[in-house]
Amino acid sequence: MELDSRSSLDDDFSVRGGSRRSASIHGSPRAPLEEQQAEQPQPAQYRLLVDSEGKAKQIKLYSVAPPHMLAFWVNAIAFATAFLATFAAAPLISIIRDDLNLTKTTISVASIASITGTCFARIVMGSFCDMFGPRLGHAMLLSLTSAPTFLMAVVDSGAGFVIVRCCIGFNLACFVCCQYWTAIMFSPTVVGTANALAGGIGNSGGGWTQIIMPYLTLAIANNVPEYQAWRWAFFVPGAAMIIISVLVLSVAQDLPDGNYVDLKRRGNKAKSNPKREMWVALRNYRTWVLVACYGFSFGVELTINNNLASYLSSQFGKSILAAGNFTSVFGLANLVARPIGGFMSDFLAKHAGMRGRLFWMWACLAVGAAFCIGLGVSQDSFPITMVMIVFFAFFMQAGCGAVFGVVPFVSRRALGVVCGAVGAGGNFGGIILQAAFFTGEGVTAQDSYKYMGIVSLGVTASAWLIWFPMWGGMGRSPCEDASEQDYYYADWTEDEQAEGLHLAVSKFANESRSQRGIARLKAEAQAQAKFESRGYGQA
Repeated sequence: MELDSRSSLDDDFSVRGGSRRSASIHGSPRAPLEEQQAEQPQPAQYRLLVDSEGKAKQIKLYSVAPPHMLAFWVNAIAFATAFLATFAAAPLISIIRDDLNLTKTTISVASIASITGTCFARIVMGSFCDMFGPRLGHAMLLSLTSAPTFLMAVVDSGAGFVIVRCCIGFNLACFVCCQYWTAIMFSPTVVGTANALAGGIGNSGGGWTQIIMPYLTLAIANNVPEYQAWRWAFFVPGAAMIIISVLVLSVAQDLPDGNYVDLKRRGNKAKSNPKREMWVALRNYRTWVLVACYGFSFGVELTINNNLASYLSSQFGKSILAAGNFTSVFGLANLVARPIGGFMSDFLAKHAGMRGRLFWMWACLAVGAAFCIGLGVSQDSFPITMVMIVFFAFFMQAGCGAVFGVVPFVSRRALGVVCGAVGAGGNFGGIILQAAFFTGEGVTAQDSYKYMGIVSLGVTASAWLIWFPMWGGMGRSPCEDASEQDYYYADWTEDEQAEGLHLAVSKFANESRSQRGIARLKAEAQAQAKFESRGYGQA
């Protein structure tokens, strides 16, 4: 499978980046430097078509060519491993419950614990990626959390079960590394698809674990008692985490032109300013809107991963294998739904600009929430329940992919912090939903799904608030004189701009003009041609 963003108009603007128009019509003194930077020849060592930053403008899924596609696959597999380990206990909960004498409240608290620690880890990991790169982030998280994964084998109480699940859950911060890595490896024209593909493959680990862990446990149970078999099964995800962490460090690289540490040592990459980057990300209201949208979309997905198998078992009398297999449908839908969400985000951006991305994101999340409500009212029919699960999974996960089609454009300087904050929002949403609707004995599972869908539907309406001055929003047009350079340069102080530090994002700003959409870019090109034909802007 090959995804390619090339077109004659794209190629024209990826070289010119709109700089000439800015210089001739608006008289921008910054345009000539930006134009020179954008016109640098593409390095011959890349095996994919790249933009002026060396980021890939193609996605070849059948390839592992370094640096872009090799990093893509290592990245996606690392995140999938983290997901598999975090939710490995969910499909085995009926066995673990009987072995450890767990109450419903303890099980719910453990589910909350599994996604609580990573909330803070994701925020920290955003800054970590900005400073040290995503490779080290992936490797550190996987290797450190492999220890509590192995320790699950010796848990002998409810408290121990909660603590271990909390510690394992820290590895979900790999999501930040995942989305950060694809955002710095792939061009703005395909970044939504790249983010969604990597995220979808990674999130599918939540589906694979619903299949792998029950079958693995039953296979081991042929030789040891069942109450020991589930413990031995946890050695498989633990070992996988160590193997993948070594793979990440040994075969892939952070950026198209090298690793963070090496580039900084050679002076080819500016040092980060974590405090400033944190401030830049958190003062931008778009970050918080996306935190809310992702909190009640990916947060819904986390809640489903923790509860759906036990619901199908108790409501419809399914065995541990059958419940795991049916539940895996929800997680494995990530392989299709999330990539489609990202692909459509890129496709609509090409034709309708950022406004197309935003509308698609909101529509997917709203429809997904509606099917979540449908899941809550179909408790009397297993076939209808499965239909609701399939459509619920597709639209909600496509919406998650669409969210991270928007994230890379909020701030280039504070990309890591924005990724971390939005990713953490997903976990906070999962905590809120688990605590509000799936803890205690007062609310039935059916009502829990229904209320969760209603809340999600309301929160995701906040997407209508997002507006970019140069691209507009769903309910408001862009400003005529606003430019990508002005928006992204504003993240630097006047003193930093005086030193020229802001020019580090000039190529990204030029490439981001693609978010204006083809129709607007054509109109601007025609206006520029007409302007020049009259003799204006000539030297």
